[in-house]
Amino acid sequence: MNSTKCRKCGLTNFATDLECARCGTSFVQITVKSGPRPKFSIAALIIFLSVAAVFYYIFIGVQGSVDKVNSTEANRVGAQPLPPDAGRSRAEYDRYRSQTVANAVGAAPGLAEHTNRTQQTDKAIDQMTNSQPQ
Repeated sequence: MNSTKCRKCGLTNFATDLECARCGTSFVQITVKSGPRPKFSIAALIIFLSVAAVFYYIFIGVQGSVDKVNSTEANRVGAQPLPPDAGRSRAEYDRYRSQTVANAVGAAPGLAEHTNRTQQTDKAIDQMTNSQPQ
């Protein structure tokens, strides 16, 4: 069994005791190293500055890329024309859309041929109904 003997009074105490049971002398020894202080290292400074420079370079590169993307996006948005429905009421927008669709349908070549045939048929029917006695 381990024990600690007090240097002051000589009492044998348990090894787990932090102070003497008789006189109260502390068994905990505070040791202060009085060795040389760590010296300044030029190599550590150079490594630290190198790492800081790399992070700074990466940060500036990312910031430049973000600025370039933002300016390109602003130019792209600025160059786009306003949509046809900008500033219009719902009724005006509906009229605009219906006119656009009507123009597209009217410009379709197959529809123009069909319209011509329909008009010719209507004329023929009119001529037949006008020439018949009533």
